[in-house]
Amino acid sequence: MKYKEYLTKLDGTDKKLGILGEAHLYTKDESKFAKELVPNFDIVASEGSNREAYLHQIGILYVPLILAYVAATNRSFNNKRAIDIAERHGKKIITLDDSVEELFSIPQKLAIGLSGAISIPLSPFIYVYYKLLNDPSKRNNKAYKRIVERRKKGKKSLSSKFFSYAFTKNMNVRDKVMAENSVKILKERTGDLLVVCGELHLDGIIDNLQKTLELSEVRSFPEESNENPQN
Repeated sequence: MKYKEYLTKLDGTDKKLGILGEAHLYTKDESKFAKELVPNFDIVASEGSNREAYLHQIGILYVPLILAYVAATNRSFNNKRAIDIAERHGKKIITLDDSVEELFSIPQKLAIGLSGAISIPLSPFIYVYYKLLNDPSKRNNKAYKRIVERRKKGKKSLSSKFFSYAFTKNMNVRDKVMAENSVKILKERTGDLLVVCGELHLDGIIDNLQKTLELSEVRSFPEESNENPQN
């Protein structure tokens, strides 16, 4: 989990803007952080859409992989996410990319489906990998260090290139859309805004926001590092 908090000014009004990059399944510590964070905002804008029918159907293929991931790490469905906490506090929740279906080409959708099918027989091996090396999204463990080493070498296997195509081919476009919609919310609605997105989207959304808004950073979590295997 990564978090950036900024102050900005729109039409003479000071506003607070937070961007929370999450793994969509939380650890207890991440859930605790979100419980402290969410009440400080008036509006929560979330990655995703209520109209993702096709992508939601594909998601069923990933259930064995997700269960293996949960069983091998300290992440759990029982740990409240930022959106769950926002709903409990009665926050206004807005989806950021309702046109997300249109942003995925047919070949990319097929690649996501094939990736899901491939992940089913691989799930037991993925469980063993996470169990032995720990959660790669957490710093300073074996899995994290392996990712850092691969990034430094700058080489990707054929399978890595395929999965990258499936999930990140249109990431720049999605980042731009979510940033534009975040600015629209800030301009049209009263109150401070928390943007909740997948961690891979965080840097791209911020880069796009900075093209439109003057942002003054006031908070960052965790502390900045030179190693960033998530991107």
